[in-house]
Amino acid sequence: MLIFPQTILAIPPEKQAEIFLQKGLIKLADDNNEKEALNYFNQAIKLNPNYAEAYYQRGQIYTQYFLGENRKPEQLHTGCFYVDNVTVCRLDLHNNWRGKNLDKAQQDLDKALELKPNYGPVYYQKALIFEKQNDHQNAINFFRAASELYIQEGIKYLEMNQHKQAGDFLEYSYRSYKEITHIQEKYKTPSGSSAQSPERQKSPEQLCKEAAQLIKIPDYLAALEKYRQAARLFEQRDNQKRYQETKKIIQVLEQL
Repeated sequence: MLIFPQTILAIPPEKQAEIFLQKGLIKLADDNNEKEALNYFNQAIKLNPNYAEAYYQRGQIYTQYFLGENRKPEQLHTGCFYVDNVTVCRLDLHNNWRGKNLDKAQQDLDKALELKPNYGPVYYQKALIFEKQNDHQNAINFFRAASELYIQEGIKYLEMNQHKQAGDFLEYSYRSYKEITHIQEKYKTPSGSSAQSPERQKSPEQLCKEAAQLIKIPDYLAALEKYRQAARLFEQRDNQKRYQETKKIIQVLEQL
């Protein structure tokens, strides 16, 4: 009588790790069950210690814990309770819990970057941590790095004519620059009257966001016009970096 090993044992560890990662992502997407998702990500990392995405996904959960996102009742740590859907803890417990999650988040995100240096989402998560710590310059630097990497990915998918992925990454870039603008506006020194008309011209970043959404349809001609408008505004404002980034996207769109 032949005895066959269980199917899972015949799968290479790296492939098993991918399966556990997908199970964790499903838990997050379907019912936001972070506790079970963490278990799956832990198993993925155990099977493949060089799995950058698993470290990122686990680090992202720890980042949200550190940032103070509300938890489900079953995910609260000892000494905390819910009041009107808000987590309430003794201050010493709360600070200790947040500190531990900060350490875990930083370890996982740093490991993900070590394994995959050009991993845009990791830079974004680290920027969120810096912003929470009021380290505004590092937050801006990491949001900017995330945006640049998102643009590179967006252009890559555009060149492959994969419009949905391209549009997603280019929209992620907009979100990163939006965070930079938020920090700069929140902490800048007041300089006289800065009131703007509610009917003011759309910002170049808003135009880039709309263009990215058009790419996902895809409506390349309409997206191209939006990017051209954005490029003109970046040039008028002497924002050479954003002007050059936008021109690269325009050049790819013109060839499609």
